[in-house]
Amino acid sequence: MSAPDAIGAVANIARVVGREGRSGIVAIRGTFADESEHLQNLCSLFGAETIKASARKCFPTFQETINAFAAHGFRVADKSVVEMGRAQTRREYVETCLDRGGSALFRNMPEADFARGVANADRWAAQAPGDGPIMTAHTLVILERPPAYAARLR
Repeated sequence: MSAPDAIGAVANIARVVGREGRSGIVAIRGTFADESEHLQNLCSLFGAETIKASARKCFPTFQETINAFAAHGFRVADKSVVEMGRAQTRREYVETCLDRGGSALFRNMPEADFARGVANADRWAAQAPGDGPIMTAHTLVILERPPAYAARLR
């Protein structure tokens, strides 16, 4: 993880877990840099390599995330991929998804690649604007910490 990501991860761990070790289970739903195949819709619009490169710049890997929590006594209890509804139509997906200012994935993308992806997205949405719902895949990982570990912290 880059320095800002590591600092952010530690701050989030402290927020979720608490100094007293009150939390024994943590659920994380998201996309990890090494699992950008879950960004299938975006890969098809922007190109898989462009999305993978941008994801590596802005998302921690799965293992980096697990290591950060393992340092606080957590272990992986379960990992799966869940489908979530992202939008009701292709047009809605394009409008909500391609907000460059709201997405680190797009802020880290070269301008030309972003412009090409937006053009592809507009064409895709125009082909079947009412087609939907649009689903996206996310990794869901459940981390747990044994009660004995939390007791040691007190």
